Amino acid sequence: MEAAINGYGIALVPEALVSLDVAERRLAILFPQSRIIGSGFYGLFSPSARKAKTVEQFITWLTQED
Repeated sequence: MEAAINGYGIALVPEALVSLDVAERRLAILFPQSRIIGSGFYGLFSPSARKAKTVEQFITWLTQED
C-alpha cells in the first residue's frame, strides 16, 4: 500500500485495510462504481498516478479480464 500511496502504482487489497487512507484521500478507489460483495479486493492508486501511462495500461488490461 505504501507504494501506491507514494504514487508508484496500484495496490489490490481488501477495503478494510485502506478505508482510512481512502477517507483521508491518500488513496482513491480505482473503479468506484464497482463493488464486490463478500471477500473482494479493490484496485487503489494515488490520484496523481492516474495520469501515468503504465497505470492506464493496467486499468485497460484489468477491465478486459473476465
